Amino acid sequence: MVCFLLTKAGVYNVDYLAKMDTLERSGTITGALLKISSVINNLNYDKVNKNRYAVLVVAAILLVLTKLFAEYVFPVVLVCVTVASWYCAKQSYNIYILLLLQDAIKDSMDTRANEFDDKVAKAYEERRSEIEAEYTERMEDIRNRISEAQSDIDQCSIEAKSSFQFDDGSVKQEHAIAIEHCNAEMSRLESSIQEKADAINALSNKYREKKSLLEEALGGIQEKFLPKDSIGDKFLLDREFLFDVRDNKPVMFNYPKESCLFLYSEIEDAISFIRLIVSQVRARLSPAAYNIVVYDKIRSGIDFVTFVSNPSECENTLVTSMNNLCNVCASEDSYKEAVDELADELNYRKVNIMREHEDIDEHNKFMLSIDSLTDTYRFVFVIAPDVNIFQKDEIKQLTKVGAACGLYMNFLIDKEVFYYGGETSEEIINVVGKQYLLTKEQVFERAKDFMLENHIAKKE
Repeated sequence: MVCFLLTKAGVYNVDYLAKMDTLERSGTITGALLKISSVINNLNYDKVNKNRYAVLVVAAILLVLTKLFAEYVFPVVLVCVTVASWYCAKQSYNIYILLLLQDAIKDSMDTRANEFDDKVAKAYEERRSEIEAEYTERMEDIRNRISEAQSDIDQCSIEAKSSFQFDDGSVKQEHAIAIEHCNAEMSRLESSIQEKADAINALSNKYREKKSLLEEALGGIQEKFLPKDSIGDKFLLDREFLFDVRDNKPVMFNYPKESCLFLYSEIEDAISFIRLIVSQVRARLSPAAYNIVVYDKIRSGIDFVTFVSNPSECENTLVTSMNNLCNVCASEDSYKEAVDELADELNYRKVNIMREHEDIDEHNKFMLSIDSLTDTYRFVFVIAPDVNIFQKDEIKQLTKVGAACGLYMNFLIDKEVFYYGGETSEEIINVVGKQYLLTKEQVFERAKDFMLENHIAKKE
């Protein structure tokens, strides 16, 4: 009903506004008449008296206008005023009805809210009373149970105290059994410990025996490869050289039947390696079966003077006599002289060795089989050579084919210098037969492709 009244009131409001707009538009006619009346009231009557003809004309016009107004305009105005009055009265009545409905709705809502608040308060009080009663009841029940439990505990304690009798027989028996078990376990452990101790002693004896045998074997290996102050008597080269002893195991270096390139990081490693090879060659081969040339322009060959046959013949830094077992060359001229002699020797051996045999090993075996003299093994060690060393054809020939004839060329070059050697380093790789990386612990063989890829700087 309220919604219907509100809707109807809205319709009345729309009609009222439309009619008010119509009245405003009709008011323009009334305004025009009022303006005409104002003009008449403001006429100057002195001038009118002077011109009576004009007055008569005006009077006639006014009469005509009055008649027209009375017959046409006034009824319309009267009807409009009547309709407007009726419409305003109706709108006022509708507004009054709406205000009454608003007051009624507000009073109804307030009444409902008060009733709801009263119901909530009443329900709250009832629920609170129920919970308090339930809480009190449960607390009382819990107190009763606690009291009963405490009474039972006290009763049990009294009964236990009155009936308790201490009997240590079973405890002693259990203790005796436990001691007996511990003694048996201790005896077993002692027996096991003794057995393990005997086993350890036996293993220790075996270890000492094997260690002694290993030391004897290592001593034999050392004596075989590095005898003290001994001179060899063999005429065939054993290519296994002792490089190091690591973890009681020998580390060997197999000397190839080709020319070699050794790259080192520290020159001391190169010197130690040469001394090791020279010492073992001297200890194995007969003095008539080998010859060594060392070209050392950096330290003037001072590390190899002990291997020279007659150190008193070493004038300054030059020892070039091919009759010496070890020749130390410390200058370019002395090295060139030694190379020239080796080149002549190569030409001789190509005819006398390679004509009938594959290499010097087969040649020397054949010579020994007929009780004839063998040809010497000649080792050439070049430390830190110049970059243009292979511009000489003699050195290229000795490097390429000298090994088959018993002339072994060995080039020892700093790894960093070789890395930035460019085309010269590539030429060395292509000429020598084997390439190695030399360290304190080991000699590592490397392929040519690996050396070209990893140990020569790339061209940009």
